[in-house]
Order: sequence, then C-alpha cells, then structure tokens
Amino acid sequence: MQMKKFSRLITASALAICNAASAQDASTVFNKTKNSIYLVRAISEKTTSQGSAVRIGNNSVVTNCHVIQGASKIALIAGTVTIPASLLHADPSRDLCTLFTGDLPPSTWPAIRPLDGIKVGERVFALGNPRSLDLTLSEGIVAAIRKTDSGTFIQNTAPISPGSSGGALLDLQGRLLGITSFQRVDSQNLNFAAPA
Repeated sequence: MQMKKFSRLITASALAICNAASAQDASTVFNKTKNSIYLVRAISEKTTSQGSAVRIGNNSVVTNCHVIQGASKIALIAGTVTIPASLLHADPSRDLCTLFTGDLPPSTWPAIRPLDGIKVGERVFALGNPRSLDLTLSEGIVAAIRKTDSGTFIQNTAPISPGSSGGALLDLQGRLLGITSFQRVDSQNLNFAAPA
C-alpha cells in the first residue's frame, strides 16, 4: 500500500516538473522573440486587411504576400507605435514578401533555422496576431514536412487563426523555423508554415 502511494507521489512530482519546464520554455521563447513580431495593416482602396510580420534585419520584416496583396499603404504596428513600410521583395511562389522600413527601433531578431534540421515531433510555438490579438503565443509540434506542387511546408499543430498569417513559427531556442501561412479550415488543427 505504501509503495503505491510512493509511486503515485513520484508520478505526480514528475508531471509537475514537466509542466513547469514546459511553461518556462514557452515564457522564455515569448520574452526572447516578442519584440520581433509586428501587426501588419494593409490598406487598399476598398478594404483594410491585417496580419503579422517577423523582423529579419535592421530595417526589414517578412510577412505573407497575401496579407499585403493590393495594398496602397502598409504599416507595422507594435503597441501604440505605427511605422510605415513598403514592399522590398516579393516571392509569390512561396507567398513570402519582405517589407522595408527605416524606422524600426533597435532590437534583435530570431536566428533562422534551416529546414533540413527540423524533426517531426519537436515542439514549436506560433507567435503572431490572430484576429488582431497582438502577441498571441500558441504551442504544438511539427506534424510533418509536406512537399507539394506549391512548395515545401512545415505542417504543425500550433493553433493559428486569420491574422496569424506572416507570424513566426519558433523552436524551443526561439529560432525562426517558418512563417505561419495558412490552415485547413475544413479540418482540425492542420496548420502550415513556409520554411524561413
């Protein structure tokens, strides 16, 4: 009887330690990368759309091209600060667009991790602005590396929503694995990122 109680106590302690480590990892990744994530507002003659962007240099961020498609005016938003931006480079085949701005504050940005080192089953975090809820962090795993006619994508289970497009898919060290791009809305938790 005493052995069973001891066994349950060990199991409960191990679960508590794992949960604490998981929360610490998520918090560390968030604090390390939050200043590299921006809300993108793209204004056209008929509509305004919003998405996310990830800083990749002193004066540049990357987002999905579909976020800024048809926009005559693009702005990056961080808290109460609005920063004008312009298209620097478009890669429509991968749905990745680089934006330029001369007004980004001094900061670091995540290192980019190559696709060939990414393993199915490893933990990942999505950080972006779903439904304009800025700096929202979600967690999942790499579910598969998918090669399609449209290119290669990182399938993952970190939940995303409209507005997450252009956000970051990060590993446990806060390195950039990919740019969150789309989800299958007719399915459950099928999310995809373009490799960074």
